Amino acid sequence: EAKVSAARAGLNEEFQVVQGGQVVTEVRKLTKEEIDLSVRRVSRIVKIGMFMDRYPAELSGGQQQRVAIARAIATHPSIIMADEPTGALDSKTGRHVLEILHGLHEDGTTIILITHDNGIAATAERGGLRLIAVVLGAGSTDDRFRDAAALLDYGFAGWSVTVPEAPELAPVPVLRGMEETVEARAGAMPEILMEAAQAGQVEEKLEWKKNLTAPVEEGDVIGRVTYSVGGKEVAQVDLTAARSVEAVTFSSAFRYLLWGFLRL
Repeated sequence: EAKVSAARAGLNEEFQVVQGGQVVTEVRKLTKEEIDLSVRRVSRIVKIGMFMDRYPAELSGGQQQRVAIARAIATHPSIIMADEPTGALDSKTGRHVLEILHGLHEDGTTIILITHDNGIAATAERGGLRLIAVVLGAGSTDDRFRDAAALLDYGFAGWSVTVPEAPELAPVPVLRGMEETVEARAGAMPEILMEAAQAGQVEEKLEWKKNLTAPVEEGDVIGRVTYSVGGKEVAQVDLTAARSVEAVTFSSAFRYLLWGFLRL
């Protein structure tokens, strides 16, 4: 979450880049000839040259999808993120769109594809590990199924998910509190993805807040357990106070002594 927040620190609510309180705009300053060449290039790639003069309302769903791809590749991106590119298309048109994306991938463009189409993606789960295999450019449905199964088998053979056991936690000393210690509890244990060869090699490191001083509220973070695999940190779990500890004051000390006296 911290990495995502840092990456979005320069974006506004509409995901526009902001600097000094102003939306940053960049003018590419392409000449008319350069723009014309770019349009012709992408129109050949997605095969929309025959309806370049039509309005959007005059295009079919598949043609509109091709135009969207053309806009996406006009600036030579290294990554294309496609959310349900075939969701509203018939099987034939969807296959044409996938062929375009497959061709872009073969030319070196990274394609991130989100789909619920079982003809494109296959999913499977074993031992808590869920994998999704996406196959583009298969010659037939049988070929796609075979390739997806091979990818899934490869993934399950090479990777696994481990959930570490909750750490054993001793009471934590509290300074200037009505009680000398407080119990700690761990949050939900993480699911750690690791290579199968590293199974059982999860290392655990406990760190406590230095000089924990009252007052302590139930739920306060008082420590952290860090999990590492092969020397690389992979997960962290907060350790929180299981109950509140009141700070020592004149009135609280008097009440404590009075309560002890009444119990005699």
